[in-house]
Amino acid sequence: MWTAKRIFELTVLAFFTLICLTSLVFQLNRVRADRFFFKGDLYGAHLTDPYNYRYAYALGTALLSQNQAKNAIPYLEKTVRLHPNYPDAFNNLAVAYLKSRQYRYGLDLIDATFKKWPNHPAVRANKEMGDKMRKSLGIRARKIPVDKPTKKVGK
Repeated sequence: MWTAKRIFELTVLAFFTLICLTSLVFQLNRVRADRFFFKGDLYGAHLTDPYNYRYAYALGTALLSQNQAKNAIPYLEKTVRLHPNYPDAFNNLAVAYLKSRQYRYGLDLIDATFKKWPNHPAVRANKEMGDKMRKSLGIRARKIPVDKPTKKVGK
């Protein structure tokens, strides 16, 4: 006989089973992604576990070091979305914007990153370089919030 109490118990049991299965799938993906990662297949690791910032950061940084800044930007942006308290990701994203000739956004991101992490050595070095570049290009500063996610346009 189906009583309200029995239905509630089954619903709770199904919910916790779903949570356990989801957790197990994420763990299996993490193990498989680590195998790809340690073999050097950064793209395979990123595809296997797309919710881990490490793989997106490693892939974006590798592309940036191979002078493929435009290809690196989406991965570094994803890293910043997944881990908003990672100064190296913000720093590399700013460098990727500068290398892809998006000077205004790159320089503004350097300024915003420096405001949030003024003691980070790489951020400080890029801030000094950014100030010189801003002077030579004649670009004025704008404020970009590093702490808050961007607003979605539309709805």
